[in-house]
Amino acid sequence: MKKAIVPLVFVTLAQVAFAQEFTPNLHDHNLWYVQNREPSKSTTNGIELNAGEGDGMMVLKDFDFQDGSIELDVKGEDKQGASFVGLAFNIQGEYEYETLYFRPFNFQNEARRTHAVQYTYNPDYTWDVLREKYPGKYENSLEPAPDPNDWFHLRITKISGKISVYVNNQPDPCLVVSSLSERDNGMIGLWVGNGSMGEFKNLKIVLQPTSVN
Repeated sequence: MKKAIVPLVFVTLAQVAFAQEFTPNLHDHNLWYVQNREPSKSTTNGIELNAGEGDGMMVLKDFDFQDGSIELDVKGEDKQGASFVGLAFNIQGEYEYETLYFRPFNFQNEARRTHAVQYTYNPDYTWDVLREKYPGKYENSLEPAPDPNDWFHLRITKISGKISVYVNNQPDPCLVVSSLSERDNGMIGLWVGNGSMGEFKNLKIVLQPTSVN
């Protein structure tokens, strides 16, 4: 039986006294709102967000995430320039949020492997701004490189603004960055980029304890 997330709706993260684990139902429409996409059940009982113009998200309602971990299985496509898939977090509104996303078409491409995983903070620090100002700091390759047409497992941890990214249960993170946002908590969502579809399943969220003031 899956753990309910309802008690968290009226409790701020600052009140959490111990680690709590949640597995939100991806098919419960009451838990989610969708921005600029149409969700549907995938063939693997996950959720699929269709391709469309602009970025799209499926956001977990009334759920505040500050410190902890998020993990799930993700699937994009080996489609050059048209497969951007991952997570949005610290969501403050339609246009202000952080992302941790992947470009599957770069996973095994020798010329572009270092552009496989990407951190951004929208709207101020998009991928192109970060690549120009801080080359190689907010993106990296995946070792070993996953199959770009297959599922891969993603886990991110966020502790006191430090974000670490792990793929396919590798012991070492493929990317470690410090948050560029001045806000340290917000909602989370499944994210796809311009022209991209994505599939998601097995979402698990662990909230770490924070000090109570």
